[in-house]
Amino acid sequence: MGNQEINQPSAAIFTMLYNEYDVIDYSLSQLRKTTTLNLPIYAVDNDYPFLTPDMVNDLQKKHNFTLIGTRHNRGLAGGANELINSVNVDYAIGYDCDSNPVTPGWDIAFLKLIKNTNLAYLSLMLEVSKREMLERGHTVWHYEDYTIWRPHAACVQSVPIFDTAYIKKIGGIQEPKKYYGGLEACMFKYWDNDHQIGYLDGYYEMPENKSDKVNPLYTEYKLEYAHKGYNGSFDDFLKTRQ
Repeated sequence: MGNQEINQPSAAIFTMLYNEYDVIDYSLSQLRKTTTLNLPIYAVDNDYPFLTPDMVNDLQKKHNFTLIGTRHNRGLAGGANELINSVNVDYAIGYDCDSNPVTPGWDIAFLKLIKNTNLAYLSLMLEVSKREMLERGHTVWHYEDYTIWRPHAACVQSVPIFDTAYIKKIGGIQEPKKYYGGLEACMFKYWDNDHQIGYLDGYYEMPENKSDKVNPLYTEYKLEYAHKGYNGSFDDFLKTRQ
């Protein structure tokens, strides 16, 4: 377990184990390659069908994270809220286990900005997010050498840092469906001048990691669940493909 910097606010990285072993392995390796503070990682095991308990144990030894709770599928919001309510930190970085940050030092920038500004939720930039903000409207502002884009409408979000006290105050992370999708639109009403949402320009995540091990069935499932009205779990979806 990494040690937090003495002069840094209380912070940690929260993730959910729900993907192929190679995808998670690559993503957590990329996390450590691009961060500086060596913040502790806390994870919940959401019982991905192709990720065995032995694989989880191997990942835990390799990447030195702490498991919270039992192995079951809580969904994205459910997993995030279990971590928020179980681990007492001021700020948390939400890290999907297929994320691929590419700009070094983004963790330092995240903590500095959320500690010293009115930001309550700050994301890494994606090219698709930038395109959406150009289309839907945004405000650009600066803090020291950092440039932050504040969206005027909900846009795709990448790896974020958030103020855990504010998230608890508004009732936790919220999505319209249990397992996946719609977080950005569902949460957008909570961001205001005193609790801003922003994207950190110049600090990027690539849209997909480079492991080339993403399961096409899981990709198909996420599309069906988030956009085409399917309501079952990934396990249920797999049964329809047998």
